[in-house]
Amino acid sequence: MLCRMNEDAFWQLIHDCTPATPDPDAERLAAALTDRLAAGQLEVIVGFAEQLAWALHRLDRREYGSELSGDSFLYARAAVVAAGRGAYEAVFRDPARFVPYARDLVWAESLVYVPDEAYRRVTGEEWDRDTRYSHESFANTAGWAVSTSRLIRRAAVPDVFVDASAIDVAGESLMVEFEPVWTVNGLVEADPDGEGIRIMCGQEIGTVAVTAELWDGPPPLDVEGWQDVAEVSASWESPFMDFATNQREDDEEAVLPLPGPGGYRVRAHGRNRDDGHPRGDDDPPEEYLVQVWAAPVAEPTLHRVTSATGIGWHAKG
Repeated sequence: MLCRMNEDAFWQLIHDCTPATPDPDAERLAAALTDRLAAGQLEVIVGFAEQLAWALHRLDRREYGSELSGDSFLYARAAVVAAGRGAYEAVFRDPARFVPYARDLVWAESLVYVPDEAYRRVTGEEWDRDTRYSHESFANTAGWAVSTSRLIRRAAVPDVFVDASAIDVAGESLMVEFEPVWTVNGLVEADPDGEGIRIMCGQEIGTVAVTAELWDGPPPLDVEGWQDVAEVSASWESPFMDFATNQREDDEEAVLPLPGPGGYRVRAHGRNRDDGHPRGDDDPPEEYLVQVWAAPVAEPTLHRVTSATGIGWHAKG
């Protein structure tokens, strides 16, 4: 019986309930999910609803749904979720992978309402669902903000190794050797005399999920869903940034190619930074988003600090 619902448990349940034979509209998947949830605790249904809403909300962006109606966009995003974690992460990294879902009307409408049906079975009542993030189309205001900047490429690794409470972003040398102060923002610092970036993590040793994005200009600022957000400037000579140097050699997903040497602005976002060390199986995964664009040197900027980890380091300054 399910006892708790975090992101890993959510995707594992999707996997466990996926039929072995084709299920074009995900109706059999939805039925299996409903049965599993209705046999468990109410808090698991609520947790599933939160995870589903977050997964759908993350894809609610202009680059995915600009040519779709609200319902079509919602059900196509649900189909991406129904396809499983691997397919979802591939679409999230590369919006072009969403095109077949939109073009071919690949929908999973029934998946959207799984939590409501499970709730009704358990309680006998209709659920006026109110999740932290809305699954409705066009609700992600940051994702639909009009910006002159364009996302060029995205790379992601779900299990970057943390050593001494930090992860490194390195160039061709694959070495980061400076010692950050951390009191500037408690999240991210760049080597003032060389090529390297360090991101402070909540775990001393473990793994974190990292997504890195290259933009052609400043991306829209989106602090929703992140505990801490900060920016620094970095000087870079290498043709790429490698953000998982310590265990993923020659892994293209761990490398963000750059247009050339020069100054770059680096905006780091972190969440789930206070959820245990070492992390247990039921603890939420620690996650980071690193956005990079060419820009002249500027002073560090702290956009948000709400985690105990970030507040603790920032207060020491």
